[in-house]
Amino acid sequence: HLPPRYGRLRHPNPLRRPPQPWSPNLPCIRFEPDHLIGAGQLTQNAFTVFDDDVRIAALDVRIFDEGNPDGVIDLGRLLCMAGWQPTRNPLLGSGLGIETDTATEKSQSGAESFDRREPFRVYTLNYGYLPEQEALDRGLEMARRIGIDGEVFVVNDYRPANLHRLSFLARLRQPPVWERSAPRLANISFQLKERLP
Repeated sequence: HLPPRYGRLRHPNPLRRPPQPWSPNLPCIRFEPDHLIGAGQLTQNAFTVFDDDVRIAALDVRIFDEGNPDGVIDLGRLLCMAGWQPTRNPLLGSGLGIETDTATEKSQSGAESFDRREPFRVYTLNYGYLPEQEALDRGLEMARRIGIDGEVFVVNDYRPANLHRLSFLARLRQPPVWERSAPRLANISFQLKERLP
C-alpha cells in the first residue's frame, strides 16, 4: 500500500468501530493548504491513504476553515477508491507530458487561427520485472475493471512542492499490455490521460 502521509495531509489509524457522532477526538483528515502558492490553474487535490483496508457504511466529511475570508470552499467531488503501489519504481523513460486538442487553421496568407482547448497532462508509466501475480492481480485487473472510461487517481511525487503538478485524476488512454519479462516476472505499462474538470 502507499505511504501513510502525503505532503501535509495527516491522519491517524483508520476507524475500526461503528459510526459515532462527530467529536474532536475522532480520527480525521487535516489538509493545510499553505504549500499551494504557485499552483496556478492546476487543480489541487487533497487526499489521504489509510494504513490498512477500511470498510465503512458512511463517510462524514467536515471542513474547518476559520481563516477563509469568503466563508465558502469550492470542492469538485469526493472519491473513495482502492490503491496500488507497485513493488518496484517505474522504469527510466516513464514521463509526464502535456498535450492539447487545440485546433489550428492556417489561411492562404499564412496567418494562423486557433480553437483553443485546455491542455492536459499525460503520464506514461512503465513497470518492469514486477512479480507476475502482482502485475496480473493488481495492474491488469485494475485496467480490466476501469476500462478507458473509469477513473484512477495517480500520484507520482507527494512532496508538497510538486503535489499539484504530479497528482491528478486520470483515465487509461488504452488498456495496458501484460508481458512476461522473466520466469515469474512481468512488465506492464500504462498511459494515463488527465480528466479535466
